[in-house]
Amino acid sequence: MQATPAPKPVTPLSICHLELGHTGAGNASIEQLVTLIRFSHSLTHLSLTKCHDITQFGWRDLFKAIQASGVMTHLDLSENKLDRLSRPGSSSSRDGDRASNPLQLLAGSKITVLGLMNTQLTREAVEDLLGITANHSSVIDINV
Repeated sequence: MQATPAPKPVTPLSICHLELGHTGAGNASIEQLVTLIRFSHSLTHLSLTKCHDITQFGWRDLFKAIQASGVMTHLDLSENKLDRLSRPGSSSSRDGDRASNPLQLLAGSKITVLGLMNTQLTREAVEDLLGITANHSSVIDINV
């Protein structure tokens, strides 16, 4: 009788650059991406261009994961409908969740390049974004 070989050890992911633009990613995809970000200590570039099915809550969860990872430096959210991001107390905020505009979660991240072209940001969202960059000196390039 032959012995069963031992399973190979799981190696950590070493993905540095991930492009998920134009994939139709939604909140379910974001949940999986958040898990990837938590376990990958090498993902520095993420592109989510034209992923229209992600809601404010999906963005919030993604930005929290990016902030916690402390590794990501480049984020491209171009061609998404970020005009849906709201401030605290707005009708689209979850009960008990008075976190500010999800973009503000990026303030504690290592993001240095942020792509926001054609995102339909509201005036309030732009004001929030300007507040982030004023207090976050590592942001060196924002493409709006």
